[in-house]
Amino acid sequence: MDDLSIFISVFKENGFRMVAKQLGLSPSTVSEKITALEQSPGVLKLNVTGAVMTDILPPIMNPFLLRYPLLRVEIMVDDRLVDATSAGCDAGIRYGEQLAKDNIAVPIAPRPQTLALAAAPSYLALQDLPSHSADLAEHDCIQLKYSSGALIPLQFGWQGKIVSVNSAGRLIIGVNGAAAAIEFARQGRGIIATFEN
Repeated sequence: MDDLSIFISVFKENGFRMVAKQLGLSPSTVSEKITALEQSPGVLKLNVTGAVMTDILPPIMNPFLLRYPLLRVEIMVDDRLVDATSAGCDAGIRYGEQLAKDNIAVPIAPRPQTLALAAAPSYLALQDLPSHSADLAEHDCIQLKYSSGALIPLQFGWQGKIVSVNSAGRLIIGVNGAAAAIEFARQGRGIIATFEN
């Protein structure tokens, strides 16, 4: 636990020297404790959302597991807004909109996620193709909703400005059902805004 508290202090102070001074240790001692903690085998239990499991973890897990071959990783997929540590996990990975109160956020994704609009040819055959974001108000949109109850906003960037669109969503599906929402779009039920990948 002492090593973990040193690790947390180093994280908060963003360096070894200040922590070493606060604890009355040499910077090399603090560095050695952090290195030992990083190299010790153990269990890492993560609490992630389904979207994180699909969009963020795959490209980073393989290099992580290769770098720490003695580490055992358990991933709990839960789309509810929970405090990961209270749920018995070491850490949680969430999008910013789903950050539990009093948690510390550290960005891990390589870039912001980008939304893309998609619709089946059968839907577009019966509707005019939207040429502007405002046109979405006239379309059936399949909207996704966070477990907190907030709808995922349809936001578009244009010339440095963010434009939000309110659409008349006929289907509203929780984020844990994102695969089903995409399937509804494939069946021609409307336009969906989902992660580009």
